[in-house]
Amino acid sequence: MMPKEMNGLQGIFAVQKVQGIQYATQNAVPGIAVYHEKLFEYEGKEYRQWIINKSKLASGISRGIKLPVLKSGAKVLYLGASSGTTVSHVSDIVGDKGLVYAIEFAPRPTRDLIKLANHRENIVPILADARRPEEYTHIVDAVDMLYADVAQPNQSELFVLNAEAFLKTAGTGFIAIKTRSISQVDRPGDVFNNEVEYMEKNGFETVRTVDISKIHRQHRVFLGIWK
Repeated sequence: MMPKEMNGLQGIFAVQKVQGIQYATQNAVPGIAVYHEKLFEYEGKEYRQWIINKSKLASGISRGIKLPVLKSGAKVLYLGASSGTTVSHVSDIVGDKGLVYAIEFAPRPTRDLIKLANHRENIVPILADARRPEEYTHIVDAVDMLYADVAQPNQSELFVLNAEAFLKTAGTGFIAIKTRSISQVDRPGDVFNNEVEYMEKNGFETVRTVDISKIHRQHRVFLGIWK
């Protein structure tokens, strides 16, 4: 078999019989790769390899995370967008009826995001500090999903702040926690559990947590619903 849409993951495909490729999204901009990923065709459609070593979202999916909210037409707020590797796959998934608000603090990767948005009209690149959601309240609407990949000591706090500002009730929150950015001395499992407790006390209901540290060093993933 070739690309097959995964259960509970609209627009995300498991791939068989294509050497070196495990997951893919259908390319919204045929002929253009974003980060040197492989492109391939099947039944008249072009797909992009989604490399789990370069995407914490893909890594979470490989460990069984389900994201029914991430689908065509969804609005996503992405904190810590960097140059847009994972953002580009989210763009593929939400399609031309959806939007990805991509927040990045550093000017250099933001320039890459702007170049990416020139080809993908559903990406809104925003140079801003994710710790200060008031900087972009005039740009970002209410969203269905909040995604965070920001290696800061207060990463769970900024996640909650942005949920309070933008995430719809019963919306989905996904955060990749880098435990060593929080504490260099405490056990990673203890650090992560403390962060989960903080998020649960401040509006999230835990759906699932997974350890992706074998793929992304020092990282664990939290998936929750905003109450």
